[in-house]
Amino acid sequence: MLKILKKFILEITVLLIIIFVLLNNYIYLNQATTDIFPLQSSAETPILVEDKIVITIIQPDYFHPFRKFTYEYYDGNKQLAVEQATSIFSDNMITVSGDPVTYLKLEQKNSFHRNFASNAYANYLFFITEYLLAISIIMLTIIYIKKFFESSKLSR
Repeated sequence: MLKILKKFILEITVLLIIIFVLLNNYIYLNQATTDIFPLQSSAETPILVEDKIVITIIQPDYFHPFRKFTYEYYDGNKQLAVEQATSIFSDNMITVSGDPVTYLKLEQKNSFHRNFASNAYANYLFFITEYLLAISIIMLTIIYIKKFFESSKLSR
């Protein structure tokens, strides 16, 4: 019975590790071909600004899961504007400071300011799922090691 339980725990642990890695690759590293709701959200693309302006994308990560998706527009070291997502489930961006429209490319002055695509990113539900998977993997590993030592004591 103990052998079957150990084998079952090991199989479940391996399955959870595979799920963890797949979720990380397809959602966090954004290799999925479509958005995976509700673990992934999307935001509008940045405004099409002049080439000299650098756009920095700040998105949630494992250490900051509740961070809002943000675009920061820089000209050298000077921050020109900041746009931030209104919520984790909305693709609308609002201007927090500055005005990126001021720095539009010439051909965009009387046209659309953004591309039609969107930037997909992992939201806090993804991170909660990953944390729960990691805790489950650790707990099952501890149980497996404990059962292993129990079986080695019985065999003596």
